Amino acid sequence: MRTKPLGHPHVALSESGTRNPGDGRPVTSMAPPGTYTLRLTVNDEAPQEQSLTLLMDPASMGSAAQINEQLQMMIELRDNQNDIAAMLNEAERVRSQLYELRTLLRGRDDFGEINDHITALDEKIIDIEMNLTDLRLVGGQDTLRYPRQLYAKVASLSGYISGHDFAPADAHRAVHEMYKENLGTYMQQMTEIREGDLAAFNRMLQEKGIGAVITGTEGGS
Repeated sequence: MRTKPLGHPHVALSESGTRNPGDGRPVTSMAPPGTYTLRLTVNDEAPQEQSLTLLMDPASMGSAAQINEQLQMMIELRDNQNDIAAMLNEAERVRSQLYELRTLLRGRDDFGEINDHITALDEKIIDIEMNLTDLRLVGGQDTLRYPRQLYAKVASLSGYISGHDFAPADAHRAVHEMYKENLGTYMQQMTEIREGDLAAFNRMLQEKGIGAVITGTEGGS
């Protein structure tokens, strides 16, 4: 996150100009039973390799097939969350630049016109972001005040389907499909803003001899 929590201007960003999201954790999957190769590389030395075999818990009531089903869904959830994080990164980059522009251009004769566009664009991006993570969250017990949003929901679902040796239940799969549909909707909305509102805003800035707002999608992150 590159902007302060909504309604909390007193919260300071880190030295790098960022802060942690208020809710959710990265989705991580456990390695299923099997044979793996561990590789250690130190500086320019030749890598050292060691074979490792992970055995299934003999007391487990699950099966290798069920573990694989769980792994496949965990990988999908991880990829879904990466897409959400990419949208948040783009939104936060744009909004932080908008706020910088507001400060830098305040003394211009046409500041009122520019500021109106900044406000309108900022509000549209916030509307999308609030579906991904609640921008009002500071930390601690804040999560008790507001409903969880998509980034945290995906993390929560991953917790429900992992930690055991069974396949996801039908209810888990149904919720995942709903989350994927929501994600597709928000990605489309972000594309429309990037190619519509933001592109128009950048054209206005360029006509005024002002540099464009960078989304982070032009040349990587």
